[in-house]
Amino acid sequence: MLSWIQSIACYTIVTSLLMGIVPEGKDKKYVKFFIGLLLSLLLVSPVMELFGVDEAMAQNYENLFSEVWEGQREILEEQEQKQEEACLQAWISKAVESFGCSLDRFQYQKTEEGMLSEMTVWITEGTEEKRFSIPTVLVENISIDSERKREEAKEGETDLEAYLADLCGLDAEHVRVIKQENKTP
Repeated sequence: MLSWIQSIACYTIVTSLLMGIVPEGKDKKYVKFFIGLLLSLLLVSPVMELFGVDEAMAQNYENLFSEVWEGQREILEEQEQKQEEACLQAWISKAVESFGCSLDRFQYQKTEEGMLSEMTVWITEGTEEKRFSIPTVLVENISIDSERKREEAKEGETDLEAYLADLCGLDAEHVRVIKQENKTP
């Protein structure tokens, strides 16, 4: 009961200050409405405590908040995935272009920790310029070093496979490059 009285006293002081700060006009009526709602809740709070309604309201609020947060988290994860794919596509495209080829598409798999484990790249030989539809994303400090020295390819792997494996930190046997025929219209 004492805390309820303290809450009303605190409410009165804060609302007096707030009403003195808010300028006259149509905004003041909204402030008065909001203050009235707060006063109503404050006056009804002991009755709500008596019937346990306050706990139910708190639980409903918590459930609603957690559902909204979970939905936002899923959206953020999806956006991060799209951003990562766009960056990887741009990175691989730049590397493939340094070999005079065009990137048609690529596929990759990740480990449970989120690291690349395998990659397959489909390319078309030739210097014909190919346009990509890469979504615009804000990315911090990405550097693509296409001037890196290429190591000697092991037997059975192409120079591009070795280069992509080196760039992505993979073993060359986990990178496949598939050359497709030039499609001339």
